[in-house]
Amino acid sequence: MKKLNISPKKRKALKIILITLISLLLVVLLLAVSAFAYYKSKLKLIQHPEDIVDYTDDANNANDANGANGANDATDGNGPGSDDKDNNGEGSNNNNNENNKNNDLDNMEIDIDDPEVDDVIKEINDEIEEIIKDLPEEQKDSKPELPEIEKLEDNKVYNILLIGTDERSKKFNTNARGDSCMLLSLNTYDYSMRLVSFERGMGVPILEGKYKGSYDWLTHTFRYGGADLMMRTVRECFKVDVNYYVRVNFATFKDGINAIGGVDINLTAAEANYINNDVKYDGVSKGWNHLNGEQALSYARCRHIDSDWHRIERQRNVVQAAMNQMKGLNVFELNDALNELLPLVLTNMPDSMITKLLLLVPKFQGKTAQQMTIPAKGTYGGMKGLGGRSLFSVDFKKNAQILRDFLYPKTKSNTAFDAANGTGVIGAVAPSPALWEAYKRALRKP
Repeated sequence: MKKLNISPKKRKALKIILITLISLLLVVLLLAVSAFAYYKSKLKLIQHPEDIVDYTDDANNANDANGANGANDATDGNGPGSDDKDNNGEGSNNNNNENNKNNDLDNMEIDIDDPEVDDVIKEINDEIEEIIKDLPEEQKDSKPELPEIEKLEDNKVYNILLIGTDERSKKFNTNARGDSCMLLSLNTYDYSMRLVSFERGMGVPILEGKYKGSYDWLTHTFRYGGADLMMRTVRECFKVDVNYYVRVNFATFKDGINAIGGVDINLTAAEANYINNDVKYDGVSKGWNHLNGEQALSYARCRHIDSDWHRIERQRNVVQAAMNQMKGLNVFELNDALNELLPLVLTNMPDSMITKLLLLVPKFQGKTAQQMTIPAKGTYGGMKGLGGRSLFSVDFKKNAQILRDFLYPKTKSNTAFDAANGTGVIGAVAPSPALWEAYKRALRKP
């Protein structure tokens, strides 16, 4: 074999290149190890289902298949949150429920037997009845059926259920009520985001437990079976893939908004007045305002000036405003924000999924989420459910198609985005001029 004749000068140059390459590989390896250590430290901050405080009374819930109802509902047939004072629903003052109060509730500031709970339930019920009474007769007293279609999945689209519960302390517990339910969809085809609000008063079938087969508000599914049942309900009713959730409560929501330095929200005069009265001090006015955590929570929960449909739009506004606030943070500020934010949420996502999503954060920073509300306009009627509560009777087949087309535009046609179906899409950046025109025609006006 012929020996290569390399001059000393070239030999020296090759040695320098080789040393440089090895050094670069070592730097990359060091960065990878550092990144792994960094994300591992962040993962330890996040709460998981096993961290939930269990306030369930074994004696009172012996007949409750789910163990999450908090009150002894075994004999009332009304389900959690019933406003029937003479039965054992969630709003009852019955002696059977008194034992629940002895369940170490020192750290839990919401009492399921508080009369305020009954007031909220009655307000929601009255609002639903007011909307239903104006619907065509054929849409009243209609019982919906689940769509008989395959669940749609796409491994490049991550759907995460955002659940807001009503604890007033930072500890998550089994005795909480579901207050809000949104779906955050992250599309890695084009790194677009979508936010979907589910109206809490829509009637859904209870899929497990002693009330199986009955219908109640979506918000009550959390009390029947926690986040897992709420996710399953969304999957079965709308045939979309959702296996992960992130849960916050009133206390952690406020701290989370404060951790990122507040949010900018454009307020109406009525919203500004409501916030000022609610938080007991003047500080905001009509137009753009920078809200702190307490003010943002008041804004997100506001429904008395209009309706629950507007309340869920406000919740989406806060989520988008928080995203906008995050995009302006530098690396050090983002690190500090994560240290504050991550301990405030509870999720069932495994560490590998959380790490993957954290690595994707830069791709989504600065993006505006496309938004919509389910059920869509013209796709629901009215019905009675557990405890005689009024529910929105949803055409699940139509809404499933609308939601699937919205979440998976790269793989499915957008025929559901038609004004006749009423998608309820709000002010999004449209993927095409034709679709944008459909968006504008389908703006929700409940």
